[in-house]
Amino acid sequence: MAGKNVECLRHLLFMCALLIFGNVLASTKEISDMGRAREYCDSAPLERIEGIWRFPADDTVVLIRRDRGRKTKGYELIVVSSPDCRLSPGDRIGEITAGPDPSKMKLSLCRSKRDGIFFDPGNCAIQFNDKEGTIKIEKRTLKLRISSTIYRLLPQFWRLVSMVKTDDPQEKLPDGLVRIYPAQYSSKSDYPRYL
Repeated sequence: MAGKNVECLRHLLFMCALLIFGNVLASTKEISDMGRAREYCDSAPLERIEGIWRFPADDTVVLIRRDRGRKTKGYELIVVSSPDCRLSPGDRIGEITAGPDPSKMKLSLCRSKRDGIFFDPGNCAIQFNDKEGTIKIEKRTLKLRISSTIYRLLPQFWRLVSMVKTDDPQEKLPDGLVRIYPAQYSSKSDYPRYL
């Protein structure tokens, strides 16, 4: 009789473990399309930066979600859709690392893919603005110093180079991401709307 009770207890523990493990798997479903990404956003307790975002320049949509596998606070970028045939829904293409200022973070985005593996991460600083629903990428700038000795050696050339300056208004537009879902927190209102 004791052997039967032990067997029943083992079976019960196995079923409980299976149920718990099944719930864990259900909560970490692979993001494979916009429906799954929205389902994740609707069911998980989101932090301010989490949600579905679009890179307007590339027309690529990503889900930014908390990376719970890390010890430090960070987020992962998962592809939802993209016209780039090298990217598939569910691909993890980058990560965001939080810093002491909640609006300034580090973005690490993979630049290459070989044999199905993403590598060569490019790093940049980002500015998160919850009110506007944007993540702006702070561009790197190249500063070139010309020694006065070189300038004296080729004065006509350096005058020509200094005269050829371009001012492209498109370069002044910020690069970054725009929030798609859920709506930014500033647009949520607590007052009732009457139609």
